[in-house]
Amino acid sequence: MDSEWECEHLWLYVLALGFGPEAGDTDVALGMNIFENLNSSAFHVIALFLFAKLDASRAAETFGDCSFRVGNFTDPEFRKQCIIWLKDIANEEESCLPQIVPSSLISPAGPKFIQLLYQFAKHVLIEDMKMNSKGTDIPFAEAVKLTPTDTYMANARCRVAYNKLLQIFEKEHFVIQEYEKKAQ
Repeated sequence: MDSEWECEHLWLYVLALGFGPEAGDTDVALGMNIFENLNSSAFHVIALFLFAKLDASRAAETFGDCSFRVGNFTDPEFRKQCIIWLKDIANEEESCLPQIVPSSLISPAGPKFIQLLYQFAKHVLIEDMKMNSKGTDIPFAEAVKLTPTDTYMANARCRVAYNKLLQIFEKEHFVIQEYEKKAQ
């Protein structure tokens, strides 16, 4: 996949999970192109958010004893704990994460790192959907893992769904305006 596309979708996944850039450190550069250049502090913030979203109690237990100070985001203990947890996820049967090597997190930048973090964010998003879906056999969460064989048709379906959603919103807006006119 294209690194720029993965970087964009990584950011969208993190935002969809409830990450608020304003909630993070003000010194940390966050945004769509977050990992095009070396950005250890952003990795620290995003990784902690994703691990906490995946399992808050394990994240508190795992990272609670690591001492993190502003400017000290290259902590080897933090990277070691991340690698251990990511390897556990990669070894799961239905995981979409690639095999993790310890050198993956030494320099948090570039296409390989972006792909790893993108896959991790996708995994967290899927697990979050499974956890927050009503019922146990919701096919929507499983459908996210599927990749289309014909990308042209997938893009066409996406445009059709987008246009239909837009029509629904326009109709809803019109109805609300009509109700407001009648209420006056």
